[in-house]
Amino acid sequence: MRILPSGDAALLVELPGLPEMLGLYAALAAAPPPGVADIVPAARTLTLLLDPAANPAPSRTPCAPRVPSRRPGPPAPWRSP
Repeated sequence: MRILPSGDAALLVELPGLPEMLGLYAALAAAPPPGVADIVPAARTLTLLLDPAANPAPSRTPCAPRVPSRRPGPPAPWRSP
């Protein structure tokens, strides 16, 4: 299972197959987590649409890790072959 950010107010849950998706969908539909406004099933994924007004568990870390920016250094000197 992979959980990926999808836009500003959704999460995409990737599952191995249809049986796993149906099981997770049934569990989440029976007891939706706080802050989840809707659950959209597909063949191997679930999209959790989040309520932007809800903030059930504030976090200090972003959903996806930030990649440090790299500033290119000076170009390598050209050398003839």
